[in-house]
Amino acid sequence: MNPRQQTRMTAWIACEDDLPAVFDGPILVLFSTGSTETVHCEDYFAPITNGLDEQGNQKWTRFYIQQEVTHWALVPAPPTH
Repeated sequence: MNPRQQTRMTAWIACEDDLPAVFDGPILVLFSTGSTETVHCEDYFAPITNGLDEQGNQKWTRFYIQQEVTHWALVPAPPTH
């Protein structure tokens, strides 16, 4: 890969370092199995209900934890011509 190609590649970010801002659109995710997929950001990173705690308070989680997403990246912009 030449230097120009490297600068155009999307940077992968570890979920433990930073999470994407939740928006209505696609992102790339890397699963712990090694599979790379395009997913809808809101579906994976917006808080979702996860039962109640011992005191009856609502618990929250994010789907990426349940699906073992380790890294994410923004989808590159499509070509303009």
